[in-house]
Amino acid sequence: MKPAFFVGSLPFLNVPAAIEFVQKESAHLPFLPQLPELNPQEDMIGQVLRGFELGFWDEQASCALELFQNTFCESPRFKIQIAGPNTIARTLSLPFENIAPQWFTLVQGLHQQLRQGSFTGELWIQIDEPYLPHKGTALLLAELQPKLHRTFFGLHSCATVRPEADPELWAGLRFMAFDCSKTPVSDAEKRLWDQWLQEDSRRVLAWGQSLNQPLEDSWALAQPQVWRSAPCGLYGQRLY
Repeated sequence: MKPAFFVGSLPFLNVPAAIEFVQKESAHLPFLPQLPELNPQEDMIGQVLRGFELGFWDEQASCALELFQNTFCESPRFKIQIAGPNTIARTLSLPFENIAPQWFTLVQGLHQQLRQGSFTGELWIQIDEPYLPHKGTALLLAELQPKLHRTFFGLHSCATVRPEADPELWAGLRFMAFDCSKTPVSDAEKRLWDQWLQEDSRRVLAWGQSLNQPLEDSWALAQPQVWRSAPCGLYGQRLY
């Protein structure tokens, strides 16, 4: 069975239930649950804006953070999610250049916060870009990467039209997660993904489609580095 990749948002109304779900369904890659139904200020944009104020996240920005830290601090790898700078800029109707410095500082602050919280394993930072990523995102990540110990970046986009292959953006990524449910995945796209996966055996491509439907694509089934995911977060869905 394919490993599961969870985008981040969950529909739970209490933190222990969300953490229990992560333990049960994603022990191979624990992820910090985002619980906007429990904490309305935890939507992807509000969470980043709160982080801009503080330089890190508190309980108001991430109500599951403390229990997540206590539960998974010894995990060999773990994942957090943060809205990307292009999506923040587009949402606020601001130039990318106005948002980039604050976003850069926040990611550094989150890294420091998690390391001080006893997380020693690999930190996977998922950049959420429903608005397709700006070229500047690649430059920010390339500058951040050497500053953050044992930290790896990945891109998630639930856009119906997936981002075009961009060697500059993809080269430094450990994982990618895309919606493969609405726009057919072409053979040319698979060849590019195949090349990207072969460059590093640790890379992961999350194939997003309805979790109620079997994965039938023969290429995806044959690729051990292709994991299964929902096209977007699970907010508002029944999980059991």
